[in-house]
Amino acid sequence: QMAMYLCRELTDLSTTQIGRIFDRDHSTIINSIKKIKNEMRDNPALASSVKDLMTNLSEKGETQVF
Repeated sequence: QMAMYLCRELTDLSTTQIGRIFDRDHSTIINSIKKIKNEMRDNPALASSVKDLMTNLSEKGETQVF
């Protein structure tokens, strides 16, 4: 679910495109993104870790994999 969330946040891919990558329906991607957002809202430590991860991935250009 975290990988799906990161794909959505760090790329211009649609939920349908992300679903194809993970062999899942776009609705599964939407639900996964919502779940991670809710967990981040309820857990500041998780939100901070995700923010750091996104920064590190963006700096390294890892988002260009897709």
